[in-house]
Amino acid sequence: MRGMNTAESAQELLNALRIHYNFIRGNQAIGGQTPAEAAGIDLNLGENKTESLMRQAAVHAKDSEKEPLVKGLGIRIMKVNILNEKDCIKVRPKSWLDKKDWREIHDILGVQGFNWLANGKDSCWIKINAS
Repeated sequence: MRGMNTAESAQELLNALRIHYNFIRGNQAIGGQTPAEAAGIDLNLGENKTESLMRQAAVHAKDSEKEPLVKGLGIRIMKVNILNEKDCIKVRPKSWLDKKDWREIHDILGVQGFNWLANGKDSCWIKINAS
């Protein structure tokens, strides 16, 4: 257990184990599928799931560097469009979000200072840039 001398390092290990369990390791109880596959989450990982998942994470890390405000969205980033306008940042759903996804995205963006602007079909999460 070397290297786990802080709460952060222990959390990183737990996160890695959770990702391995949910996306890489097949489970006999659900027919050899991963929990993600059983839930209908298809990341197109192919044969080498570990490498593929790392490559996809690297792409999303580059995206989150552009917009650190939405870094916490993780894979949910594929369900929204980010518009960086002159005086604000708008996050719009790409399509209808189910209740679970909407709540998760809403909570994450709320913590990051975004507010939901209900404006008919132009509704979005918005954060005014401090100038």
